[in-house]
Formats: sequence, C-alpha cells, structure tokens
Amino acid sequence: MERSVPRRNPLGTAAYWALAVLLVGFGYLALFSIGAPFLLTGTAMMVVSPWRSRPEVLWPALIGVWAFVLGYLLVAPLACTSTGIAVTTGSPLSVSHTTCTNILGIDY
Repeated sequence: MERSVPRRNPLGTAAYWALAVLLVGFGYLALFSIGAPFLLTGTAMMVVSPWRSRPEVLWPALIGVWAFVLGYLLVAPLACTSTGIAVTTGSPLSVSHTTCTNILGIDY
C-alpha cells in the first residue's frame, strides 16, 4: 500500500507563511538588539517550507537555528575589563591587558 501525501490546509499554509514573514520582519527591524534569532528562524522556516509537512525535516532545521543562537550566547563575551600599567613614571607608554568573560566563565 502506498503512503498518501497529506493535504495541506490553506489556512495552515497562510498562517505558516504569515508567521515566517512576521518573524523575518521583526528580526530585520530589531536586528541590532534581539532580532537576529527571529530573522534566522523566519528565514529557516521559509527555506524548509516545501518540507513543512515532514517533521523530520522541519524540526531539526528550526532546532539547529536555536542551538546556534544558544551556543553563541554561551560563548560570546559579555563583559571585558582592561588594566593598564605605566612602564615608567611620567612615560606615555603603558602595558595593558584586556580580559573578557562569558556565561560559561571562559576568559578570553
């Protein structure tokens, strides 16, 4: 017996594309603050739209986007401190050292 291809609901298709376009639009407008994950998610939804009825294709693509974002947030430097020490008294030259830390506690 052959597997039948599931029919797509026109309302579901419109809602899927509306959500993808909304995510891309919000991601673009908020790109310099919190928009990048939303832009990437909406773009991934558009790319995998031909296979959206196949969860084994759709979910790994979307989870991959969020795994990338989570990995970036864990290793990106949050705060940096810089120290400077004058080589000699009155000298404009100094030795400086900058250290940056992230959520995981890794120092750069």
